[in-house]
Amino acid sequence: MPQSTSTPQPQPSPHEVHHANGLTFKVIDASSYTARMARDAHDVTMADGTVWTVGHPIGWHGISAAWRPAVTA
Repeated sequence: MPQSTSTPQPQPSPHEVHHANGLTFKVIDASSYTARMARDAHDVTMADGTVWTVGHPIGWHGISAAWRPAVTA
């Protein structure tokens, strides 16, 4: 009897977060120059209910990034 060959579903990368509408954001360090210089930065609630700041890093054509605020003591 042939064995069933189902295609494995892709697992979310620990370096990505996903919005409920299907958009995917690359996770970057909040204290990085890339995050500080990103254009159109604003807070977005992701599919899992977490809130991330997202924006368009300069020079990243077609890729959006997300970061969590840096913790300051």
